[in-house]
Amino acid sequence: SCQGFFADTSSHVTYEQCEAHHVYWWTSSGDSFYTQRATDVRYINCVASSFRRIGFVAEGRLDLGTRWEKSERIHYENCVAYHNVNSDDNTENWGAGFWIENTLSASFKDCYVYDMNNGIGNASPYTAKGFVAHLIVPADDELAAGAVTYSGCVAETVRDGWTMSATGPSALAQHNITATLEDCIVRTAVGNGFNYFGGFLSYTMRSCAMVDSTAARSILYNGYSYSRTINSTVENFRSVNNTLSDVDIRFWNTGTAVSDYVFRDCQGLSAGSNGSGESMRTLVWEDCHIAVASDATGKLMGALRLTIDGCLFTLMTPPAAAGVSNSIFGASTRVTCSNTTFELQGNQLSHVPTAASTDVDISFTGCTFKNTMYFPALADASVSLSGCVFEGFDGTTLNGAMIWTDHYAAANSVLSVTGCVFMSSDATDIPLKKKSQQPTHTILSGNSYNTTAMTDFTNTIATGPYLHLGDNTCLNDGGGMGITALDNTGTPTVAGGSTFTTGGVATITDFDDGVLGQTITVLSEHAITITDGTHIILHGSANFVMAAADSLTLVLKADNKWYETARMVNL
Repeated sequence: SCQGFFADTSSHVTYEQCEAHHVYWWTSSGDSFYTQRATDVRYINCVASSFRRIGFVAEGRLDLGTRWEKSERIHYENCVAYHNVNSDDNTENWGAGFWIENTLSASFKDCYVYDMNNGIGNASPYTAKGFVAHLIVPADDELAAGAVTYSGCVAETVRDGWTMSATGPSALAQHNITATLEDCIVRTAVGNGFNYFGGFLSYTMRSCAMVDSTAARSILYNGYSYSRTINSTVENFRSVNNTLSDVDIRFWNTGTAVSDYVFRDCQGLSAGSNGSGESMRTLVWEDCHIAVASDATGKLMGALRLTIDGCLFTLMTPPAAAGVSNSIFGASTRVTCSNTTFELQGNQLSHVPTAASTDVDISFTGCTFKNTMYFPALADASVSLSGCVFEGFDGTTLNGAMIWTDHYAAANSVLSVTGCVFMSSDATDIPLKKKSQQPTHTILSGNSYNTTAMTDFTNTIATGPYLHLGDNTCLNDGGGMGITALDNTGTPTVAGGSTFTTGGVATITDFDDGVLGQTITVLSEHAITITDGTHIILHGSANFVMAAADSLTLVLKADNKWYETARMVNL
């Protein structure tokens, strides 16, 4: 290989207003500015162009083949790297504008990379990047401390904007190197915007953005068991005018659950259909707008503890049909969601554990679900909904605000729904529904709904489940639904209604198609007998012989029997 400017085993060197152009070698790579085993080297207002591999390099070197000698305190300011040359020689080397490796401390201020899509060689995936920090901490220096910082830097017309990683010699390696990006921008990228492979003690992004790109991801977390991150914070991130629909955030952190991630005030980000993050210790989303892929079935936000506050979830593109599962919560075992709005256009907001025995605690407080169905595929779970609003859930495939899944038997599960409002344009869509399973214990109190009933859960199983219905208020009471004429049979249907007039039949022994908690009022149009007995329980255990203008009010209880609550006799 060859270099334009070469600082080897140097210290306290400053390059100012230096330029290196057309640096390459016939059979190997060429780098414009190369720093090796050096300390306190500064590059000010320097330019690298038309290089064969990398514009600016800082790295270490093996000392006698046994120990890495590292570079430290390398600073770049107002430097520019552009136009890497595709030498077409099949060299398996990455191209980049700036590359640091085995360098404990490096800082970049107002640096600029552009026209880096030429790559190097033919072998994929060796394509060009903007900024690369690839730090390898050797076994004899696992407690090394340092920092890599980028401020006001721009990567434009590149494959990937930033690629960051710091690795140690083993899964337990833990060094003290931090990474910070502030006011940095990726523009017109075609790969990843900010590509992070883990390993830093902390990784922080503030006021960064990706714009006008066709990149696959805005931010990619791709952690490995040997490159853990203790904490990562992304604040005020913006993804703007990026044309590829699956710009997203993906967590592939396969190590031990020691990492904490925070996203705060991020806009334009989206969660795609792949990736998992169950090894994250905590994941926090605050005041973010997140677009979800309409076919997202992966575990997108899984963490041992997931906290969401003040966020908005929407679909990236409208679904072809309602009912698609969006597994936003992955297999998180503790979820706290507050003051958040979900607008998934008829799709499911689901939560799928990795095994039937998963112990999960989920709470929603003050959240709004617009045309969104919550689908908890849970067992041994505690689910709480407090002060939430469900609107338009009639558009979902199963027509319900919350569907308790049939994935697993619901042993030891508890559902508490208090102070919630359920509003549907179809009075037959029961808010809380079961498939083949239901919670072991259900508490419903202080809720309002405008449908014929609030739930179809029952308490008929000998050992459970237990159902408690508190002071829940039905808002329709006929509420614009009109008065329906009963069919002329002895067991007329009362589906979807609350107020009925009698038909021509002389005796009624049951009312078909009722749902738990449904209240009906029968207005007699002629002489008719309502039979007390197996299916209808009347006052005094006696039949009610109704005359014209009489009325009878009944409610369907969990034993599937109608109980009289009121009657009016017009003499």
